[in-house]
Amino acid sequence: MKRVFLLAVIMLSVLTFSEISVEYSIAYGGEGDDVANGLVLLKDGSILIAGYTTSTTGDLGASKGEEDFLVVKMDGSFEVLWSRTFGGSDSDVAEAIAETRDGGFIVVGMTESSDGDVSVSNKLGDFWIIKLSSEGELLWEKTFGG
Repeated sequence: MKRVFLLAVIMLSVLTFSEISVEYSIAYGGEGDDVANGLVLLKDGSILIAGYTTSTTGDLGASKGEEDFLVVKMDGSFEVLWSRTFGGSDSDVAEAIAETRDGGFIVVGMTESSDGDVSVSNKLGDFWIIKLSSEGELLWEKTFGG
């Protein structure tokens, strides 16, 4: 019975996923890694993406160190409205993003930096939360960990 169920699940998966087609594809970034880890569709139809970058060139901003938080806002046609990087000289990786009631954004992730945009860190992979304005400006930041 387990084999029949597994076979049915595999067949359903193949049939379901074989019908998926890409309607639109676009690439942004620079010479390094530019990785999206979180995405939010906003009420106005725009798209907010959070992740990290190691690029120092390209169309999304420059890293200040190893990896930096990368936050990109695009309109519904995938045109970049603004792009911001946050972090310090060590690794800073954004994992998730959410819109706040005031129209700003909260971005959460990990930091090993103790300079740049990071006020305090033990440099061992602290939890880092930043608050952005609706235009992507850094309003405040806080680290947690020990």
